[in-house]
Amino acid sequence: MIDCSSTTRIGRRTYNTRQEAQQDMPECIEMFDDPVRKHVSNAMLSPLHFEQRQILHAQSV
Repeated sequence: MIDCSSTTRIGRRTYNTRQEAQQDMPECIEMFDDPVRKHVSNAMLSPLHFEQRQILHAQSV
């Protein structure tokens, strides 16, 4: 995502400096990391529900 040129491009936006790109990274990650979307590999649970189930299971052991 971050290259060595004077401009950096994340998604469709071009940044003039790396610092600008790094400041925008959390928003870019949030856009792709959907905590509500269900996953087949997690028994069709959202990441939040999967983590909650794992915590409860760990506490009961």
